[in-house]
Amino acid sequence: MKYPFADLLRDRRRDLRLSQRKVAEATKGVVPQPIISGWETASAMPKLDDPRLEAMAEVLRVSVEEMRDALACQLRGNAMISPVSAKEISLGDLDFIRQVAEGLGGSIPCSFMMQLLYQRFMRGTSADIT
Repeated sequence: MKYPFADLLRDRRRDLRLSQRKVAEATKGVVPQPIISGWETASAMPKLDDPRLEAMAEVLRVSVEEMRDALACQLRGNAMISPVSAKEISLGDLDFIRQVAEGLGGSIPCSFMMQLLYQRFMRGTSADIT
């Protein structure tokens, strides 16, 4: 007997491998930046439309705008900054961004995932992050 969920699981694993390959290609040759204390070096921070962050958004199946909103909420709780200044972020300030620069070498913080799920719920969009 053939189980349909086995096909879905196989397809999901294939999609994940393809996404990880895209992130690896986007982060090729990237050297993770050290953690920046404070926000005095804002000019050195990459924009949120950096291809590495777009690749991460694709892996998470979210838009870059959703990622920016979740980052702003998470940073506002930790550093009391405005959503506008959250558009410029150091690769070292949030651990998951550093992990993207290393080719998805770790897990994504639960608090960030919960923030994305909450925002999708509030907007009435599907929260299909798995």
